[in-house]
Amino acid sequence: MKGLILAGGTGSRIRPFSLYTAKQLLPVLNKPVLFHNIDLLLAGGIVDIGIVVGPMKDFVVEAINNSVYSELANIHFIEQPEPKGLAHAVSASQVFLADDDFVMILGDNLFTVDTLDLLYVFENSFTEALVALVQVEEPKRYGIANMENYHIISVEEKPKVPQSNWAIAGLYIFKSTIHEVIRNLKPSHRNEYEITDAIQQVIEKKQTVTPYFLKGYWRDIGTLNDLFDINIDLLQDINLEGTYFEALFSSFNLPVLIDKTAVIINSVIGPNVIIGPNTQIRNSQISNSIVLENTLADGVNLDNMILSPWGNREVSR
Repeated sequence: MKGLILAGGTGSRIRPFSLYTAKQLLPVLNKPVLFHNIDLLLAGGIVDIGIVVGPMKDFVVEAINNSVYSELANIHFIEQPEPKGLAHAVSASQVFLADDDFVMILGDNLFTVDTLDLLYVFENSFTEALVALVQVEEPKRYGIANMENYHIISVEEKPKVPQSNWAIAGLYIFKSTIHEVIRNLKPSHRNEYEITDAIQQVIEKKQTVTPYFLKGYWRDIGTLNDLFDINIDLLQDINLEGTYFEALFSSFNLPVLIDKTAVIINSVIGPNVIIGPNTQIRNSQISNSIVLENTLADGVNLDNMILSPWGNREVSR
């Protein structure tokens, strides 16, 4: 079993931040989203991992090479010159994937999932593919699985009139036979090679596509508001005991998560604040906000903000 993480998007909806870093490197609880997804694969014993990259390749390669993951996993970078769809990304990865089954993760999604359970369901379902599903309030925004007696009977990409609210959550497992299906795909009306079209063809061949109903947290990081919501949601659930950082003449209203390299002087921090590595905060009051790595804040009074070296953005929940 191999892993494939798709990290080739341009992140146009999170500009200006995506002009300076890859969207998949933006942090959740002070760790890049990409690293969370590598952890998900490692938790299932998957160490051969392909990462599909695009225009922001250099940022992704540098982040991996400067991390523990360059030693914990066998990372292969796969270039997708043009963003022609998820199935096209799989096609670009075929040499790496070879004849192995593989877990595929959309790199701008974040999950809390038991990887071993996910693999167990796949390996014991006599299935061609497994698709993680979650119920959503706005199914028009997602690829949708139509269900009958908890079996997937069809899938559709961003339907105008959804027949179901079961969204495809950006986490899949495929047998190697998917490559033959993808080779015969035609572009969609969006001029992309859709993974939903490939899955639909598998279904039409009377082969099984197994649903996996996500029980944990899931979010698609499409906007900066999504990034903010994920961080604040997950901040409520972590154990903050035993964390240390440098602070002088400052007070804190929990929950807060502060990197040990941050320096905080004469400030009031919290509640609901995450402060990243190598930050300096002086004479400030910050609540309900995220302070990204290498940011300097001096004399500010901020609420509902993402602070970064590239500028600040107001966000809302």
